[in-house]
Amino acid sequence: MAHAHLEVLRPGLRAIPARGAARFHGGEEALVERLYDAVESTGFECRIGVADGLVAAQLAARVQLVVPPGGSAAFLARFPVGEVAPPRLADPLVRLGLGA
Repeated sequence: MAHAHLEVLRPGLRAIPARGAARFHGGEEALVERLYDAVESTGFECRIGVADGLVAAQLAARVQLVVPPGGSAAFLARFPVGEVAPPRLADPLVRLGLGA
């Protein structure tokens, strides 16, 4: 049996590809509900976000959101550049007046 690759990004933060699992479980929302219930049943709290890219998924997890496929750019547009990009990239953009 094949398993999804789980990547540990930092303590407490995991990334998994969800496309195949979402199809198997009836969609991304159903998969999120199942994952959430499984983690909560262990006594741990969790936040789950789904999006096309890792940064968008991390920000979506803050508000427990499933961003529709193709919707990550519009979702990310509402955040200041400092929340989307690391400081070494965001700082010069802000100094230039972009993405403040």
